[in-house]
Amino acid sequence: MATIQEKLTESLKALKAYQDSHPDNLVICGASTLGVTHTKRLVDNGYLQMVIKGWYIPSSPGSEGDSTVWYVSYWSFVVSYLDNRFGEDWCLSPELSLYVYSGKSVIPKQLIVRSNKASNNILSLPFGTSILDIKASVPDNVEREQRYGIRLYPLPLSLLMASPDYYRRNSL
Repeated sequence: MATIQEKLTESLKALKAYQDSHPDNLVICGASTLGVTHTKRLVDNGYLQMVIKGWYIPSSPGSEGDSTVWYVSYWSFVVSYLDNRFGEDWCLSPELSLYVYSGKSVIPKQLIVRSNKASNNILSLPFGTSILDIKASVPDNVEREQRYGIRLYPLPLSLLMASPDYYRRNSL
């Protein structure tokens, strides 16, 4: 019979194999990705943190309650979750697209996403962050941000579509 340490080692090997085969993705979607047993074992021992039901990010034991893991994984989670939910039919709002184009690196408290498949809901995420999905059209020529694959409004269209209040609040 395998010891607890041997079972945990098996689970860590499963996580490592997944990470090696998905080097640019920090997100684990569903317990079936690693298997229910491995997922539960890794969550119980602090190697995975649940973001929302069925969605996990790798972490280090003892980092529970520390926001660093969440903020490092934020954009990877957002892109994986939205791609899974909406496919290619989503992009950030014009204002948030400008936010990304301008090089701001602060994680927004609320991410506003447009999609024809949206349901006008707010998804609460860790540390006071959230995603608001708005049922709205998406431009035909959405641009992909290179680092994380965030789907953005094209820059010229973002400049036209942003509200006047956006420019008052973000004069620089």
